[in-house]
Amino acid sequence: MHSNKLINAISSTNATERNRERSARRQLSRLGFRLEKTPARSWLRTEYGPGYQIIEGNIVVAGCFTRQYEMTLEEVEARLLDSN
Repeated sequence: MHSNKLINAISSTNATERNRERSARRQLSRLGFRLEKTPARSWLRTEYGPGYQIIEGNIVVAGCFTRQYEMTLEEVEARLLDSN
C-alpha cells in the first residue's frame, strides 16, 4: 500500500519536470532556439545525470562550456527569464 503512494509521488514529480521541460522547449522555439537533452544511452548521462544544452541552428549557445549537456533545467529556466 505504501509503495503505491511512493510511486504516485515519484510519477507526479516526473510529470512536473516533463511539463517544465516542455514549457522551456516551447519558449526557446519561439525565440529561434532548441533545447536538447542528454541522449538516454550516453555515458554522460550515467556519469552526470540528465543535462541540457541550448542550440541555435547548428551552434551550441549554452550548456557546453566544460562538457556537453552541462545545464540543469533550473539553469535553462533562469536563462529564459533573463532573456525576457
